[in-house]
Amino acid sequence: MIVVFCELGGEGLLGKAREIADSAGSKVLALISEESVDAQRLIHLGADEVLKSSVNEMSDWIEIISDLITNESKLKMVLFPSNVISNVIMGAVYSHVRSRIGCYLDQAGLVEGTAVAKSFDTTGFTLQKNPRENTVCLVSLKFNSTPQPFEDTSRYGKTREIPLKKATDVFPILLDPPEVPLSSSDEVTILVGTSSDDHITELAQRIADKFHSKMQKYTRAVEVVYGPCVAIELNDKLRDLPEFKGDLFSLNTRKSPINAISDVAVINSEIATILERLI
Repeated sequence: MIVVFCELGGEGLLGKAREIADSAGSKVLALISEESVDAQRLIHLGADEVLKSSVNEMSDWIEIISDLITNESKLKMVLFPSNVISNVIMGAVYSHVRSRIGCYLDQAGLVEGTAVAKSFDTTGFTLQKNPRENTVCLVSLKFNSTPQPFEDTSRYGKTREIPLKKATDVFPILLDPPEVPLSSSDEVTILVGTSSDDHITELAQRIADKFHSKMQKYTRAVEVVYGPCVAIELNDKLRDLPEFKGDLFSLNTRKSPINAISDVAVINSEIATILERLI
């Protein structure tokens, strides 16, 4: 299931959502306020169902979307139009239900069923994130990166109302959040590939020292990596890589097999420059 936030011009993302949903055999839900655009038109643009709510202000959407993420087990992705207000709403949703979020990317230029990505024109960086199974992907998509949806008046769908809940109904635990001690698995590991030169290794060690993490050279003897991991220039085949038990951030000069399993994958030829900025 894919949810599209259709306020603030978001109905323009329904075509892309329809494309992804069709390839996965899924459904598209459109979110609008009661005073927004005509619900039937959103169905013609690709929605299977339109959810309407009597919101009083934009911040009310935080509760509504978070509630959907919490209760809809089949929900895989929420698409937002990339603008200031939508990005703020998306960030607030992430902070409320982060345990259900497996992928988060604002101002994306590419959205597919298995990956989302954006490019940084001034630096040449390409940032790619791969959604995890049984989690939800939050993405805000640039309007110029997706074609306008085709309006098909023969399409049928349904519309239903969703009530606006009070914040205390949706997030009671946030009023007095418990303190959760960090375990040893929260320690960051910086794993450096054997093809990395001495300068890269030195920079990785300096970063590890700065952030109180551990740095090690990758060998086949490393079978499991617990906790978050920053993998630098690991270009081995997937079957030769260790098992990663936590979040995985990969940094490579070229496309590598590890990109397919990384939560965040950065591909850039100037790795040393990127590392130097972290020190």
